Amino acid sequence: MILDGLQRTHTIIDYLAELDPSATDSAVPLRIEVYLGLNRLGILYRMLTLNTGQTPMSLRQQIEMIYTDYQGKTLSGDVELLAESDSKYATKPFQFNFKDVVEGYNSYISRDELPMDRSTVLDNIRTLERLAAENQDSDVFEKYVAVVHSMVTLLDSLGDVSLPPEFSDTITSPFGANLLKVFKRPQALSGLGAALGKLIDRGVLANVEDGSALLEKSGSSDPEDLLVRLNESLDWLKNNTTKIGNAQRSYFTYFFRELFNDDTDSYLKLNDAAVSALRKYQDQNG
Repeated sequence: MILDGLQRTHTIIDYLAELDPSATDSAVPLRIEVYLGLNRLGILYRMLTLNTGQTPMSLRQQIEMIYTDYQGKTLSGDVELLAESDSKYATKPFQFNFKDVVEGYNSYISRDELPMDRSTVLDNIRTLERLAAENQDSDVFEKYVAVVHSMVTLLDSLGDVSLPPEFSDTITSPFGANLLKVFKRPQALSGLGAALGKLIDRGVLANVEDGSALLEKSGSSDPEDLLVRLNESLDWLKNNTTKIGNAQRSYFTYFFRELFNDDTDSYLKLNDAAVSALRKYQDQNG
């Protein structure tokens, strides 16, 4: 993988092609740095630091480029990441759009569910450096996908519940008609990633894998009630916030933080987390 800019790289290639190998006095010293043994997070860190003086790609764009070989592959046994070029829709439970999963992973790396601007990219370089150092022998992207797999497995175990007919009398456009449609959207995946990162930083979770273990222990005694509570909360956000997408991402971050934190009353309780997440959002945003 070449970290340097394409224009400079092609300039060096053209220069080398013009050199006369028999003329020893025509050579000009070139400074070239070669990095060996970098994992993907290490490459991302250097891509950010090498481009801070210019207008870099967003972190999400760089993640998409570094992890592009995962497109069209199946991870964690069942999770299939669909590329845009596949011309397929993520209709099956374990099918996801690659870009949606990348968005969630981006939120894990940045510890922020909201889209990043240039200033926050620069602020998170130190975080990325630390993550690269801590994960030399592992692929955190695959571990995040494993958590997504655990989430789908949990939702699938709750059955194929749908909103009751009377729900349409009050809310004409629900966020998701079933639990999988709610949690497979990028807002939920971003909330999951941000919650995992924040809880790890605060010492509540030891690593990404803890998210999978906690989802396996979570449950709901009334899945239909859970679906109603989620849609009611998200409908409130739609009607009472200006940046609806950001508000939804924050809601799901609170949801997973409530679900994974054993200091909360909603610990491992999906229905309670759906209600307390909205309350947390309202408390934090007036």
